[in-house]
Amino acid sequence: MPESDPMAAAREAFANFTDGFQSVVLATVDAEGLPASSYAPCVIDTEGAIWCLVSGLAAHTANVEATGRASALFVEDEATAAQIFARRRLTYDCRAEILPREHERFPGVLEQFVARFGPIAERIGSMPDFRPLRLTPEVGNFVIGFGAAYRVESGALVHQTGGGGSGHGHGSGHGHASGAADEGLTEDAVTSILSHMNGDHAASVLHYAREHGGLAEASAARLLGLDTDGMDIEATTADGTTRLRVPFPAPISTRREAREVLMALARPS
Repeated sequence: MPESDPMAAAREAFANFTDGFQSVVLATVDAEGLPASSYAPCVIDTEGAIWCLVSGLAAHTANVEATGRASALFVEDEATAAQIFARRRLTYDCRAEILPREHERFPGVLEQFVARFGPIAERIGSMPDFRPLRLTPEVGNFVIGFGAAYRVESGALVHQTGGGGSGHGHGSGHGHASGAADEGLTEDAVTSILSHMNGDHAASVLHYAREHGGLAEASAARLLGLDTDGMDIEATTADGTTRLRVPFPAPISTRREAREVLMALARPS
């Protein structure tokens, strides 16, 4: 392929990226917004859903049951990475469900686990305490090097989001490279900010809903939109989901200003 076609190269790298992974890194938060990180062996079905077998004693199980959300990370092995500051990685913002063992998909998923991991998967799958966790990716971020981050939707790369220099798929700010710090709030800029905040700063988004949106009982939150005057958030409570508006202290017009106001609003009151 022509060297001048970075999108084609990114799609080729993305196509089979998860094939070599036997486990996924999970990021979850509890009902109080306390974050937790963990991992679990996994399989991926033909529809792109990520499946794990999780114990009822695990913190991530309780967190998923409380919030219905999780972030999933596949990251290149340190031993094979050409540059430790730019390891290839794929992050998904997921809808997460702990399903009953009687679920119609469980037998087929368990067959996948046994085929991949052998007898130990069959033993674990027979334990009543273990249940299937289904992670359904909604949006994602695929980073293949410095300044090379791509948004993922419906299992496909849709456009480059820029920024990868700090090791988190962005530059020194929220979802942008340093060279684009003064970019206006274009559609692509807003899309990148939303993906970054939901994928990497879920605890901050929950803080916005609780502290600035007046919804102290929120157990999870997702940033839906952002404009010059404020942001729209979908928050989850015991009664279901609700949409709320959080205004900014003053109008903004650039990505740098968006980064600054999001950082300011994330600080404890």
